[in-house]
Amino acid sequence: MAEKIFTSAELYEAWPVLSLEERVEGFEFLKRDDADDFFLQLNARDRAELLLALPPGERRLWMRLLAPDDAADVIQEAPAEERESMLSLLDDQTRREVKGLLDYAEDEAGGLMNTRYSRLRADMTVDTEDRVFNAISATAFLMVRNAGVQGVQIDVVELYMKTTTNGAAGRFQMTRADAEALNSKTMSQQDYFVRKVIY
Repeated sequence: MAEKIFTSAELYEAWPVLSLEERVEGFEFLKRDDADDFFLQLNARDRAELLLALPPGERRLWMRLLAPDDAADVIQEAPAEERESMLSLLDDQTRREVKGLLDYAEDEAGGLMNTRYSRLRADMTVDTEDRVFNAISATAFLMVRNAGVQGVQIDVVELYMKTTTNGAAGRFQMTRADAEALNSKTMSQQDYFVRKVIY
C-alpha cells in the first residue's frame, strides 16, 4: 500500500478489508483537508481504533476536530484503560461537556436505577430571544420541582439550544443554585443568559 497514494474515496471503499496498519498508512497519505473529511465520515468505533493507532502527538489534533457528542461516542468505543487519556486530549471546556455526556450515558445504561438524577440533558429548538428566555425559565421551574417526580433530585441540566436552521442558540449548564435563583426571581433570565452562556 505504501506504493500508492489512495484518494479518500478509494480508502473509504477499501477500509473494511484493510488491516489496522494499512488503515493508518492510508490515512496518513491523505492530504490534510481530505483527511479531515475522511475522519469525520468514520463511525465511532473506527475513529477510536484509528486514533489509538496513531502516534500520541497526533491524537490531540484529531480528537479536537470532533464535536463533543462525537468525542463522547469515540471515548465510549475505546478500551476502558484508554478513556481517561483520550479525555485529557480535549480542551477544558469540551472535556467538561464530554464528561457530562459520558456521565449521562452511564446513567442511561444503568437504567437510572438511582433515584437521584445528578445530571440531565435537554435539547431545545428556539427561534426568538423570548423563546430562549422562556426555555431558561421553564428549565429552572422544572428543576426546582424535580420534574414532578417523587424521590428524585435533579442537580444539573445540560441545556442545548439550537435555531430552526440548526445553528447554535446557546448552551448552558444549569445548576440547582441557578434554578433556584431564577425561580425565586433573584436572577433574571437575561442576566442568567449573559453570565452563564457557554457558547
